[in-house]
Amino acid sequence: MQSNGPTALLVALAATLLIAGSATAQSYDHTGPYVRGGLAFGFTNLDGPANALDTGTNVGFNLAGGFRVSPAVALEAELFYVTGGDVELAGAKLGETSVVGFTIDVKGYPMAVLAKKSLPDNLQPYARFGIGGGSGELEGSGIAAGIKGSEGAFLARFGGGVDYLMNEHWGVFIDGSYYASNKDIVIGTGVISFGTIYRF
Repeated sequence: MQSNGPTALLVALAATLLIAGSATAQSYDHTGPYVRGGLAFGFTNLDGPANALDTGTNVGFNLAGGFRVSPAVALEAELFYVTGGDVELAGAKLGETSVVGFTIDVKGYPMAVLAKKSLPDNLQPYARFGIGGGSGELEGSGIAAGIKGSEGAFLARFGGGVDYLMNEHWGVFIDGSYYASNKDIVIGTGVISFGTIYRF
């Protein structure tokens, strides 16, 4: 069972930033370039026997650069890496997984086009879709010691999240995405990430 320490720390940090948020945050009218990055927590879906499971939480990071084309649409390129997920077969640990991926995404901000907004302008939910590529790796241990393999894949990304803009330049985000793979072994990776945004 993973510790709740990192999650509690992230929640406390997000609460502090929300309280400190400035009323001068720009609204949906803002367009232009931005960067963002943060911690990533994920899991990897592996195909195989029913009792072959990735039971551990993968931990890593994500980095992205994007451009807000209009109040309702942004284009974003993102790199993510997560590692440390245990793979077990019938209770015996076989090894750990790691996944790295890169996607080009289109993000849509639906509240920007709704006539009646039910949320403050600096709280901006979005949906996203992207395509890219990645690689999954298994490094064996225990009864599978010495085994190491990797598999490259095409990725299709589906997800969404929320940006909270504290002022003209800074904000925070939470994002949940699933990266579906075209391979038979590593069939997908789910990632939840938290971090900061800087708008130029």
